[in-house]
Amino acid sequence: MIGTEIRFSVGGFDRSICRFVRLLYKDAARSDMQFESFHGAVVVISFFFLSQLILPPVVLALPFLVLYKELALLDTRLGLILLYALTVLPIVIWIMRDQFQGIPVELEEAALVDGLGIWGPFITIILPIALPGMVAAFILSLVLTWNEYFFAALLTSTNAVTLPVMVASQTGSQCINWWSMAALSASAILPLIVIGIVLERYIIKGMASGAVK
Repeated sequence: MIGTEIRFSVGGFDRSICRFVRLLYKDAARSDMQFESFHGAVVVISFFFLSQLILPPVVLALPFLVLYKELALLDTRLGLILLYALTVLPIVIWIMRDQFQGIPVELEEAALVDGLGIWGPFITIILPIALPGMVAAFILSLVLTWNEYFFAALLTSTNAVTLPVMVASQTGSQCINWWSMAALSASAILPLIVIGIVLERYIIKGMASGAVK
């Protein structure tokens, strides 16, 4: 009797899964497999990525400290690279999603008709159009990671110290080494100035396209 009830329960569960998959398949076929049919899911995923920036760094301090200690990533450059990549990933995905969605699909379809293949339209058409947005995402990521102090001071000590930590270390209990602090601050600012000058035209293009949009 119990075995019969279990078989009925398992069979009902299997039928429910089959109905659910069938409904998903019908919905996808009805929308011709376009991403617009999954707009709600895309919005939820985008909010999930962007919500990672809402958490204050202090909340993640202890988990990262324990995890990095177990993985032997404390005071290593690889540990900082992984942490900063994880930190800026949500905002980069958010920016580039809007950038690529603003490119008309007809451009790619026309390139496919002309015989450029699969990667041809992406390399020759899509990437040049999306380049200002990519530069904007790069500069924002660079600023967020270049000036980050909290995790750099928490997870490093001697081998992978960043410039903000070095600037802060010039203050002691007896005195402040103003000359070293000024030199390190200038060293931290100059690369950003050079990158801003080199990428100025792409920044202007990105601002102009955002204003038109």
